[in-house]
Amino acid sequence: MAIDVSNTPDMYKITASGSFTFNTSCRVRNTPNMSDSGVATYTSGMTVSYDSKLKNGNHLWLSYIATSGTRRYIPYANTDTGVYFGTDTNSVNPIKAATSGSGSTGTGTTTGALGSLTGQTGANVADQTPDGTILAMSGSFTFSEAARGRDKTNMTTANKVDSFAIGETVYYNAKVKADGHYWFRYIHTSGATYYVPYATIAPFRYYGTDSKPGDPVYSQSSTGGNTGDSSTSRTQGGQDTGVPNFQSNGSASFSIDNDTMLVNGFATLTDNGAWTRNTPLMSAANITHYAKGSKVKYVKKIHADSRIWVVLSNGQYLPIGKLSTPISETQKSQDSSIPAYHSKFSYTIDSNVHQPWASIWPYTANDTNNDDRNNSLLYENPKQELIPTTTEQNELSLVKNQVDAISTSDAVTIGFMTDTHFSSFKTPSTARTLRQMKTMSYYAKNYGLDLMIHGGDLNDGAEEKKYELDDVKRAMDALKLGHRPLLVAQGNHDDNSGFARDFDGYYPRNIITNNEAYPYRFGNFANLLDTKGNTANQATYGKYKIPNSKINVILLDGFDQSDNYSSPITARRDFRHGWTHFSQTQQNWLRSTLNTIPNDELVLVVTHIMLHGVNFHTPNTFAEAKLSGSYAPGVVESGNIRQILVDYNNRTNNLVAVLGGHTHVDDYSSDYGINWIVSTCAVSDRGDGQGSRPIGSVNEQAWDTFVIDPSTRKLHRVRYGWHNNSYFSSSYSF
Repeated sequence: MAIDVSNTPDMYKITASGSFTFNTSCRVRNTPNMSDSGVATYTSGMTVSYDSKLKNGNHLWLSYIATSGTRRYIPYANTDTGVYFGTDTNSVNPIKAATSGSGSTGTGTTTGALGSLTGQTGANVADQTPDGTILAMSGSFTFSEAARGRDKTNMTTANKVDSFAIGETVYYNAKVKADGHYWFRYIHTSGATYYVPYATIAPFRYYGTDSKPGDPVYSQSSTGGNTGDSSTSRTQGGQDTGVPNFQSNGSASFSIDNDTMLVNGFATLTDNGAWTRNTPLMSAANITHYAKGSKVKYVKKIHADSRIWVVLSNGQYLPIGKLSTPISETQKSQDSSIPAYHSKFSYTIDSNVHQPWASIWPYTANDTNNDDRNNSLLYENPKQELIPTTTEQNELSLVKNQVDAISTSDAVTIGFMTDTHFSSFKTPSTARTLRQMKTMSYYAKNYGLDLMIHGGDLNDGAEEKKYELDDVKRAMDALKLGHRPLLVAQGNHDDNSGFARDFDGYYPRNIITNNEAYPYRFGNFANLLDTKGNTANQATYGKYKIPNSKINVILLDGFDQSDNYSSPITARRDFRHGWTHFSQTQQNWLRSTLNTIPNDELVLVVTHIMLHGVNFHTPNTFAEAKLSGSYAPGVVESGNIRQILVDYNNRTNNLVAVLGGHTHVDDYSSDYGINWIVSTCAVSDRGDGQGSRPIGSVNEQAWDTFVIDPSTRKLHRVRYGWHNNSYFSSSYSF
């Protein structure tokens, strides 16, 4: 996609310092002209420090003073192709914003949209632009008077965290109107996001010189003549939620493969006997011999001396087999002689489906791509804003351009990602989904979204509770980087009940109850919903009205059940991991809530798991499960939810769509005259894209920007990354 320089003259220069690392060879020249033969070459991996940038011809150029004292120039981007030649620490470009306007045929004043006004002209109408309005653009500003950076856009209550002296420059990524001032949003050298005021609105005064003039206010309708639609546009780009309240300890830059795993179960020695020892070493003295056929109860497991050991209640260690990379274990689906929900490991039959190391890299055997083996775990900092690679920046720009092309004045934009299955420990792909969340957050913060939604299965639920809770915090921190309202649905993996069921002998101690998860997940956005988190079972459901719009977002919880468990749990169907539930309280709430929504407003529904009775190309087994020949109680509940939605749409025709995930495929149904839209999993080593989404490629990621256009009753869908051509659509009518 070309870089728009239509309003930028040749030799347009800005003062901007930083460093640029090349991913291809580029010639150093004495002049900013490609016809200049050059004096040296920067090759891939080399870095140049620069003090200014300029546009000339069809290239953007870096400029710096060589050791000889001569000013040099080197191209860093082709404006025709939109290709950048590496990675820049300072994203500002020497480009003047393209002019825009609506073709007035009258004699009045038509000034354009957000960012088209400057100075006193903008200040005169600033009171008609809501506080929190964000103009996403990058540039630099040199102060002519001292200014203080703050952690919020408030002159009195925010903490003063930075300072700028006369003559100093800030490099910003957005402008904000708030608290009687215009502000720059910028990234501090610490990685934190701060704000610094650059103008007082009344009486109006700039504090310096801006490389990209244009203030975060909307122009109003013209004073005369024919300007077309005279309605005031809604604020585009969403409302900045301010500096996030991070809760994680940062990246998980450690291994857990040598930890003692608190898991219960029985090991049956089917092939030969074994001796216990007082330490997990084969060289230690033998203590007790268990003959072939013995069934031994264990309370822990540990990996030591290249083996897996079970720990007995008396503290003795019994080896049950050597641990290979990847682990070798067999279930009933591969060997019919193995009891259901058991596994064969080495010379033992284990009463659990998996060994803990089946979900710890590099031993992980399932849910992997071939390229996982060629990569190591990526320990991404969830509290540090993304620094996009060239591939990521190009795709982000492509998404932004597509969204801009289809957006109208009353459009609402929503970022949607589902089934990240984030785990710091399972596979390189599960670890990298943290970067996917940071990428969507980067888009939200720098380009704008009205709302961010995660469709559930935020974490993978494949480790002990303490590790899973830490990963929940990391994932939520990564999503908070978006600085936008955020909703996160509950998925079947999120409560870690799959680990309790398949690794820990049905004991509930590793289940993350709703009460335990609330401070780190639901509690971070409950205040946005009408329910305020006061739901039966603390289930994750409620309604969010997008400000200054006609869009109501309904968040459903398809795993709405009590966390009162026996120990051990007696029935497999009692786990969230395998069965859907919508409590009667949630059903009643949904019916009542829909009845109160005005008939001129629209509804978008989000659920992790799609509903009973809706036909898709890929079966949704949870929503059709049976017990003793009849549909399971939760399936009946799911059907009730579906019917409530069908009745509402039949009455109003105002249901935009139902969005979901869970099945790890791009899928669609139009049953009952409703758009039922399923998005594939974000994690790249599962689902319908498995094997086609290499790590580091543009196809590794998969998430959507939905654009709701109420005036044309269209729902547009722009995908970042991979999609299934068979069942993916970019536009829906409602």
